[in-house]
Amino acid sequence: MTIEVWPLCPQVGIVESLEWFTDTITCRSAESRQALRLVPRQTFTYKHKLTADLLGRLTRFVRTYPLAQLYLPVWTETSQIVDGVAEAAESLTIPPLIDKTTFTAGRKLLLWESESSYEVCEIQSTGGHTMNLAAPVSRAFTNPCVMPLEVAEFMQPPEVERLASDNASMATARFNIIDAVDLSGRAPAALPVHDGHPLILTPTESDGSVGEQITVEFEELDSDTGLRYRIPSQSFSRRQTTLSWTKQTREAAWNLRLWLFALQGANVPFWLPTWNRDFALAADITANTTEFEILDIGYRTAYPNASHIIFNLKDGNVRFTKATSCETGLPGRERLHLDGGIGPAIAAASVQRAGWLNLMKLASDRVELKHGYAGTVKMSSDVVEVPE
Repeated sequence: MTIEVWPLCPQVGIVESLEWFTDTITCRSAESRQALRLVPRQTFTYKHKLTADLLGRLTRFVRTYPLAQLYLPVWTETSQIVDGVAEAAESLTIPPLIDKTTFTAGRKLLLWESESSYEVCEIQSTGGHTMNLAAPVSRAFTNPCVMPLEVAEFMQPPEVERLASDNASMATARFNIIDAVDLSGRAPAALPVHDGHPLILTPTESDGSVGEQITVEFEELDSDTGLRYRIPSQSFSRRQTTLSWTKQTREAAWNLRLWLFALQGANVPFWLPTWNRDFALAADITANTTEFEILDIGYRTAYPNASHIIFNLKDGNVRFTKATSCETGLPGRERLHLDGGIGPAIAAASVQRAGWLNLMKLASDRVELKHGYAGTVKMSSDVVEVPE
């Protein structure tokens, strides 16, 4: 069966979604999660600005192959071969970061110069900046783009909006990827690890405000004739907030993708600071001590779930530890006992911010990535606290 290529070049602003499937069981004091889809479902939304000729070509394509599988160029991973490609070339040399792409042996790639000038090639092997092809290129290309091809299908028929000019239209096409590349075996750049889970140290980025709330699940008994009663259904509260990042380089965007694969949607938790000044040291912390004092904040009643601590120091360093218990210290103070020594001393005056770490997960198995100019990627996803 011949699979046709979707040859149209999209506008900047490609939207990609990755969706895992996590089975979550929550009881009064704990939560269990199990990943049921290790390779996410992947979709792309492309927007095309079309001349009358290209609109006619789109119409013919959809009428001819309405339900058929097609080859979808992954324009988010495109590179340009500025030196061109010779006829009968058996390998391609592409810019660095080939290891930050889904070019994979046995899969297809596309050499593309225009909507009417392109060629599908099979990748035999990759190494360094070189991809060896299973068969020679049939023709020469002057300055082509090269990108992976994925087998896809239409999620729904493309939507066309005719513009005021009779010679221009906007089309929106949405695609399901049939067999997405599994990146779960590729490790993201190492993150600090605390108590067995990765620690996120990059604050959320936002052009405006970021919503945050603390919630408690409860059941309400209402007889409709008198008072209402609320009974907690869980013994823990949950912090909910939003992570928003814009990755400015292709390498950073690739690492974000690998991190999402490592999380498997809402399955794998991670530590996230509150980014607050949750407490203040009452005195310097001596080296290797297993306890220190903070100014009284009512720790034992106000923060029953808060036991993991992060210190952001003024010199840019970060320290984190775990508190196991609390007792009353000197007047106006509380004494925290630690799980192991603190390590090097921490002067109270050197602390920029001292706060809690919350164990969090993605609130949804679906993550949306918005691709911009020059390989930039923006992600915004709600996250929610989970019990330890």
